[in-house]
Amino acid sequence: MQERLDRAARALVRPVAAGSILLLVEAAVVIATGRELFLGLGEVLLYVGAAGPLLVTTCVTLWALASAILRLFGAARPIPPTAPVGPTARRAGLAAALVLGPAAGAASWALSEGRRLRDLPARPALVTLGAISAAAILFWVVARLVRRARAGDRGFQRAVASFAAGVGVAALVADATVLRRLYPSLHWTLAGAATCAVLLSAASWPHRTLPRARGLAVAVAIAAAVCAPLSLSALRDAPNASFVVERSAPLTGKVVRLLRRSGAAPPRAPSAPRVVPPREAAEGIDLRGRSVLVVTVDALRADRLGGGLTPAIDALARDGVLFRRAYTTTPHTSYAIASLLTGKYMRLALDLPGAGEDHPTVADLLGRAGFHTAAFHPPAVFFVDEDRFGFLAARGLGFAHREEGFEGAARRVEQVREHLESIGADRPAFFWVHFFEPHEPYDPPPGLSRGDSAEERYDGEVAEVDEAVGRLVGLFRSLRPNATVIVTADHGEEHGEHGGRYHGTTLHDEQVRVPLVWSSPGVAAIGANDVPVDLPDVTVTLLAALGVPRDARMRGDDLGPVLAGHVDLGPSHAFGSVGDEHMVTDGRLKAICAVGDTSCRLYDLAADPGETRNLAEDRLEDVRRLRGALAAHLASIPRVESRAADTLPDALARAAVGDPTVGPDLVPLLGARDPTQRIRAARAIARLGHMPAGPILLRLREDDPDDEVRAEAAVAALSMGLGEALGDVRARVRDEDLALDVRRRGALALARRGDAAGTGVLVGLSSDEEADEALRVAAIRSLAELGSREAVGPLTELLSHLRLRTVAADALGRIGDRRAARPLAEALEEEPYLPARAAEAEALVRLGHRRAEPLVRRWLGAPTPLPDGVLRLVELGALRRPTGGGADLRHARRAQEGSWRCDEGGCRVGADAALVLPAAEAPRGPARAVLRVLAGAEASVSVGAERREVRPGPQEIAFDLERVTGPRRLEIRTTGDVRLVALAVVDAVE
Repeated sequence: MQERLDRAARALVRPVAAGSILLLVEAAVVIATGRELFLGLGEVLLYVGAAGPLLVTTCVTLWALASAILRLFGAARPIPPTAPVGPTARRAGLAAALVLGPAAGAASWALSEGRRLRDLPARPALVTLGAISAAAILFWVVARLVRRARAGDRGFQRAVASFAAGVGVAALVADATVLRRLYPSLHWTLAGAATCAVLLSAASWPHRTLPRARGLAVAVAIAAAVCAPLSLSALRDAPNASFVVERSAPLTGKVVRLLRRSGAAPPRAPSAPRVVPPREAAEGIDLRGRSVLVVTVDALRADRLGGGLTPAIDALARDGVLFRRAYTTTPHTSYAIASLLTGKYMRLALDLPGAGEDHPTVADLLGRAGFHTAAFHPPAVFFVDEDRFGFLAARGLGFAHREEGFEGAARRVEQVREHLESIGADRPAFFWVHFFEPHEPYDPPPGLSRGDSAEERYDGEVAEVDEAVGRLVGLFRSLRPNATVIVTADHGEEHGEHGGRYHGTTLHDEQVRVPLVWSSPGVAAIGANDVPVDLPDVTVTLLAALGVPRDARMRGDDLGPVLAGHVDLGPSHAFGSVGDEHMVTDGRLKAICAVGDTSCRLYDLAADPGETRNLAEDRLEDVRRLRGALAAHLASIPRVESRAADTLPDALARAAVGDPTVGPDLVPLLGARDPTQRIRAARAIARLGHMPAGPILLRLREDDPDDEVRAEAAVAALSMGLGEALGDVRARVRDEDLALDVRRRGALALARRGDAAGTGVLVGLSSDEEADEALRVAAIRSLAELGSREAVGPLTELLSHLRLRTVAADALGRIGDRRAARPLAEALEEEPYLPARAAEAEALVRLGHRRAEPLVRRWLGAPTPLPDGVLRLVELGALRRPTGGGADLRHARRAQEGSWRCDEGGCRVGADAALVLPAAEAPRGPARAVLRVLAGAEASVSVGAERREVRPGPQEIAFDLERVTGPRRLEIRTTGDVRLVALAVVDAVE
């Protein structure tokens, strides 16, 4: 027994050595071809930790199978030294030929599946001949190897071992570098050949040269068998690392791909839209015959409810249902209102090529059902991307009566009253009222103002609109008793939580979470819940409750069961999108995923409502689950919008809405007969950044028979970072006979590599009023990165463009041409919009213009101070020495009284701290002090008697100061972790 165990241990040395060789070679290949794609050393170690156990276990398993086959043929029994070796050698050769010969034939058959070979009449005969030839060669090599080994010819053994090792290494390198991701049969053949060659090398090496490592081999084999499943699972759950391995590792990558295809990863293919079971539909609410009032409040954040600021809406919620986890589909009024009234995710529906203009609204359907429909809203409902909503605007969103205008909240209520009284009560009514307060600019009535800061004035407008909602609901129900009232918003509003202002830029809760209150007297009054819902659910629920059939393409969930008290039957997810990012939440966790990025950000909304901690690395399973739900949601959009589905292959339709998992399904379309499909597939692959398609794109740019396909493939390849296409794209951009949009995308791809060959094309794109706005923004930013001085003139013209002036000002500052200084100063002099004001000021400071300091000081004194205005003064050197106009507190020791501890990061102060500023250069009238601070959590700053709560991170806060004639003494107090950086004292302006 001991002898058998010892023999088995000795036998493990060779396959363990073979697995180690494979690991070393593959790791070298991966490091050489994909090292820059790993996000850090941890991902490299994760790969090695998975590849080692996998390759060792594979080699041990194959060795055991080979040993069993040899024993079956009688070629592995111990042979006495005096016994003839001929029969044993022949039996070993026969075993190798019978096993590997058919395998070689199968590989030959697979390799000849190409369109030029598969229809050859002689193909079966050639494959059979190849298999027989391979079997004969294997018989000769193995038999001769066994014979020479028995004869003690160690030189021959070393030669065979070295040659086999070289073949194995060459096959692995070829697998990783030749025709990457093309012809899977070729790569599986190379992988099999490499593994067999390395095993043959280990088997051939003379026994006495092997170290006496039986114990180590046994330990490694056992550890590999135990760790292989765990390490592969860990690698599979690391999105970026698994992508790099699939792309670059010839052996391990194939196993990871097989795991994904077996269902061990988030589904690439979409699942069908959720079908509501009959029991759920039967347990909804019945509102037949009732009138309905839908109120939307522009830019109303969900967190403003329940805090004493909105008593009217809060009272409505107490008597009805409050959905605390309600979300807009897109944080732009145009897309949000369109989604609310059509029951669709309109941003995604309109992204589909050929989606058409047939999008019935709830007003259309209720009007046909006998309702009187009326809408009251501002003209700016379709301000963003208004060209996409012409079909809805032209027919008034389906409402029979419509009143547009920028009336204030009070006048809006009067309009509704006048119209209600004019129509009588003989039939049910459906009214939609949109209040523009509290959209910026924030200008609340004096009696409702909460303070002078932007956020306090925003809150004043929230209080104003709440009063109007209360009056409107009372009026409507006085004339339409028991009417259903729904109050929601188009989007939220950011006040610097994630470094921005207003809305339309991120998918964080301050911009996308909205209030949703549903009040149906006597029917729904269950209080608050955390069911994840989004705006399309409102229309679908209304139609179901009113007994009106909905359009088959409406996507929202019926919330009737929730309103009836069955919260567990509510939707499982809510979705949103903006730019190239998509959001999905289950009510507790939220994932934000970017198109073309294999990773997502994950936030726990209950534990971290400010979304400050990305948990994606620690909760991979949750990321996979939410990403799978998002992929299924996105993939279902083109299937439901049948017009697009009829004209596009499924993969292209899914790509149009940004489905992040569709990349592998696009690759086959690069070989479609229709060149239009090849073009669209190349564009979509570039947008998604699906790197495995790179080699195919590089081949298409040279070999495709269609010139437009070749151009698109070159641009797509360069957009994905494949430098081999650089020369092609340079030539294409200069070709004026080529389609303009291809040249523009090529110029953008060149600019991303720092190549200015397409500058002229980018300048034209930035100025083209007919071009897509997102492309114009990309062109402007590219011109800034290139430092293009020829773009200065066109960019200064864009300072008058309402939506492009901010990015144009930033670009002019980065380019650094002083010709832009005067236009920037003139724009900043009258700039009404805060983000543009900040960009223009920063550009002027970069240019060192003489008007930069007075203009920065002027806008710092406004009720909403210039963002980062104090930082701009520090950059100008205007606060280097303490004056009545402020000081850089880190270097103002002569002005400091009490306890101050300062370094380059800022100053921490004690309870007795004060700042004494000279009278020179001080404002002569009412003044504001703007303090730049760096704060941790739960902190506050007081200047004199005024106290301000501060958020984590760098920020600037304003304090009103009294008029003084001499030196100014400011007592400063802080709580929590706060460092003071600099202070500016400026004239207060309205």
